Amino acid sequence: CYFPYVLADVLGLSGIMAILFAGIANSHYTFFNLSASTQITTQQTFRMFANICETLVFAYLGLAVFQFEHDFDGLFLVVAVFLCLIGRACNIFPLSGIANRYRTQLKISMSHQIIMWFSGLRGAIAFSLALSIPGSGSNGGEIHAKIFTTTLCIVIFSIVV
Repeated sequence: CYFPYVLADVLGLSGIMAILFAGIANSHYTFFNLSASTQITTQQTFRMFANICETLVFAYLGLAVFQFEHDFDGLFLVVAVFLCLIGRACNIFPLSGIANRYRTQLKISMSHQIIMWFSGLRGAIAFSLALSIPGSGSNGGEIHAKIFTTTLCIVIFSIVV
């Protein structure tokens, strides 16, 4: 699982996204080659590790409020939240409509679509990607601080609300 990260890093891409998609692709092939008892054990182990990691990420989010230098811009924050909601809506609702059109059973209800629309905003991936933006140039530090602060506010807003 380290190879996708290294390859993405060498190519200048996001290692986090590479590991995410490698894990999704590998899960379809490896899980069904395990015995039934190993499948259950593996599933429970990964759920436990996922809960631990999620707890650590949200603890780090909370500490980031006090640890990093921030540049708060209210208008930029409102526009960013609005654009995130519009972008999510432009993805969730049409793709759910396409999925519902070709499904005969288990259609995605409108209430589930709304939950998927809003719940996609909170995220450790967005936070870590905002942390990985390099601060270069004459005003790179303040741009980095503004993007980081806005991302942190969006994540905290979507967790609380």
